[in-house]
Amino acid sequence: MDYSNQRLLVISNIVFSENTNTGKTLYSYFDSLPKENVRQLYFSGETPSVLGYRYFRIYDRDIIKGKLTPSKRGSEIEPIEDKNAVYDWYGESSHSYGDLARLCREILWYKSWKSKQLWDFLDDFNPTAVFFVGGDFCAAYDIAISISNRYNARLSLYLTDDYLFPRKADGIIGSVRRKLINKSFKKTLARADVFFTISDVMREEYFKKYGRDSSLIVNMPESLKDESIKPDGYAINLTYAGSMGLGRDKVMRKISEAVEKYNLQLAEGEPPVIFTIYSNSSIEFLKKSNIAVGKHTVLGGQLNSDELRYAFNKSDVLVFVESFDEENIEITKFSLSTKVPEYMSLGKPILAVGPSDIGSMKALANVSYCINDCNNIHDKIIYFFSNKNLMNSIGESAENEFRNIYAKGKAQSNLLKLLFAI
Repeated sequence: MDYSNQRLLVISNIVFSENTNTGKTLYSYFDSLPKENVRQLYFSGETPSVLGYRYFRIYDRDIIKGKLTPSKRGSEIEPIEDKNAVYDWYGESSHSYGDLARLCREILWYKSWKSKQLWDFLDDFNPTAVFFVGGDFCAAYDIAISISNRYNARLSLYLTDDYLFPRKADGIIGSVRRKLINKSFKKTLARADVFFTISDVMREEYFKKYGRDSSLIVNMPESLKDESIKPDGYAINLTYAGSMGLGRDKVMRKISEAVEKYNLQLAEGEPPVIFTIYSNSSIEFLKKSNIAVGKHTVLGGQLNSDELRYAFNKSDVLVFVESFDEENIEITKFSLSTKVPEYMSLGKPILAVGPSDIGSMKALANVSYCINDCNNIHDKIIYFFSNKNLMNSIGESAENEFRNIYAKGKAQSNLLKLLFAI
């Protein structure tokens, strides 16, 4: 399909990246388009590292400076390639803002983002389509609508996480913020030509609540499989790489306990299970958290992308974990982790532990060994390790799922057709 006459503006909080998890995913959606036909407007303090694109950044301190001097309300940013960056495969940042700070941010940005330099950047480009990644920031919704209307551009609205459904942990300020976000979302949804969501769970629940169906955007990673790298064979190598946040550390400890229990009952000569954990948390922190139980759980620290690829290919089983805590289920329910298709691409057995109604767990339901009961983790894991035929069949089905659903060519083609209505 020829998109040479199309000009796409991507609006998001994160910037294109080849290193950060979410930035790399966003970049992968559009990397087949000519770079001169894609520009990005973003709202974080990051410096872009993907060369060839033009970027405009508006950050909180730009808005503060621009209160008296509009010429300081953001600027075009030159990308700087960072060849030594560590690929942040691990997921969520531990840093977050409270509801009061976020509400103050909304007040700060209200009707304060427009500037001559932004319009010059966009007038020169005259986008035919806008791809907006919605979040929990009302001003961003207003910006997406304003730009789409100014250039009569086709608007696509994309949600990767849920910020709209009420949470039990919401206080008064949190409830007020969520109502404001809902108002901005509904206004943008009414203007949007296309609505994208990230998981089947989100698609179903949003259709029930907002009365509009959406199309799914799946993650489009390159396969991580490397046939030249094989497991050692002297042990069953179990590998987890990811965040310890959102209650996952509690589940990890139960897996570690089950590994130790399984190894204690092995007959002489049978291979033990070695559970290795790679995380963005320091090894010292992990030790203090008492995640590792016994000598068969190894705390491996943080790896770069090449090291992770090697570790995954050396593994026999890959581990995916979500929390069973009600508060954390509310946060992760609609999401689909980028780890899901990347794990599938390796063609190895996947051990998935977490509630069955979470988006990522639903995606893994038919291609992994799922444990959905937090009270039955030990027995289920021991059964899994004892059944080699089950382990082998799961790995094959996961790789087939990756080829059929997440293979980049077909998924990206479908996205671009909807984006440009061609």
